[in-house]
Amino acid sequence: MKKRTIAALAGLMAIATCQACLPGEEIPESPPSGGSSVVGPDTDEEPDGSEDQDEPDQGEEAGAFSTIFTPGEGGYAFFRIPAAVTADDGSILVFAEGRVDNSEDYGNIDIVLKRSSDRGKTWGDLILVKDDAENTCGNPAPVVLGNGRVLLVYNLAIPDRLNEVDDVTYVTWSDDGGLTWSESMDISDQIKSDGESNFHPGPVHGIVKQYEPCKGRIIIPVWGSNPKAFIIYSDDGGVTWHKGAKMDYQYANESTVAELCDGKLIFNTRDGNKQEGAYFRYDAISEDGGETFLPSRRTSLVEPVNGCQGSMISYGKDEKTGQTILLFCNPNHTSSRRHGAVRASFDSGRSWTKMYQFVPSEGDDMYVSYSDMVMEGDGRIGVIYETGYKNSKGIVYKTVFFSDIKDPVKYQ
Repeated sequence: MKKRTIAALAGLMAIATCQACLPGEEIPESPPSGGSSVVGPDTDEEPDGSEDQDEPDQGEEAGAFSTIFTPGEGGYAFFRIPAAVTADDGSILVFAEGRVDNSEDYGNIDIVLKRSSDRGKTWGDLILVKDDAENTCGNPAPVVLGNGRVLLVYNLAIPDRLNEVDDVTYVTWSDDGGLTWSESMDISDQIKSDGESNFHPGPVHGIVKQYEPCKGRIIIPVWGSNPKAFIIYSDDGGVTWHKGAKMDYQYANESTVAELCDGKLIFNTRDGNKQEGAYFRYDAISEDGGETFLPSRRTSLVEPVNGCQGSMISYGKDEKTGQTILLFCNPNHTSSRRHGAVRASFDSGRSWTKMYQFVPSEGDDMYVSYSDMVMEGDGRIGVIYETGYKNSKGIVYKTVFFSDIKDPVKYQ
């Protein structure tokens, strides 16, 4: 396997330097009562998810439903593992694994991309991001930096040498909104210690911290064989990388991360415990920019007993309570990957009280596996997810209105 040299890093620009990391305020023991006045990143004011809120004017601006990647397209038998970001020009970028021969996790797999400039209604041509011959390029974790650069962290695996543990973590970037991509750089030596193996980014978007402590820090969730789930971060725009907080839950797996409005990080993980009754996901809070975690907590978010990746975003701040509104997406079912739903927390992740199931309860379209979300603006969220029985119908995009996330949380 050919490793990239550090000379390829010359094109990277620093976006921020971590400031003194100070502990944030404590999350309250119980959510405050009263209504919500939500100020989100793309809106002045939004409702709180209660039953009596007004419906949006959907008219000509009704949300999108579109297919992004179709099995068989572009010479790929299957597409899996979506991850999405919104570029500086408003275009939505959706990455995926293009699996050449079959649906298996290892083999001849490329990372591909499509772009939409109309909030998910239509999609441009398929763009090849990374292809390493017969090897596996996978687990995309993109993030948009403050200077507009799109950074992508991913891993490379050589299928016939998996027993020798040579999954390698790479970084690449685009300065033209995803149209072209730089040479890849191997950052494995910066984030791995002796005895650590099989690091897999995401697969989901990363974030750039918007608040102190460590404002401007790039945060990428990672999982592996040892340790199980943790953060890697960069304080100089992706030039150098560090291994940060490790989750203490022994079965932690694929994870997603969001920033709370007080600067804390919330890290939510798939439960790798496959025993009957292991239906609930776990999370952990970091108060120091991702360098350490507080003890992990079992959440009320369910997933299939065999687990599934999920995605989480920060929607905005409730100005009346000071709490962060979080949105989380995954299969809302305890036995199989079906009934995809967006759940909302109005108290910075301590509880999840409202939901919207965005697929039917029966038929082939009820199946949902891996997902990601982007903010469309104007009270809209773009949900990107795998669909069809055993992901047979590819990857699709659906607009979800924040005002529809109002049903009491329930699951089967």
